[in-house]
Amino acid sequence: MNALAEIRAGGVAHRAIGVAEAAPAPEKAFGVALYPHEIESLRPKLGAVRAGRL
Repeated sequence: MNALAEIRAGGVAHRAIGVAEAAPAPEKAFGVALYPHEIESLRPKLGAVRAGRL
């Protein structure tokens, strides 16, 4: 499982997200846009996290 933690002035919000949602999460949550090749390079890592290998 992938987890997203949003830390803001009011506190921290944690939630589980799927692999499909994890790649675009930086832009949606924080306004940090990734290039397509950067997102693709993250996919194997996201799968490893979900499988408990990281």
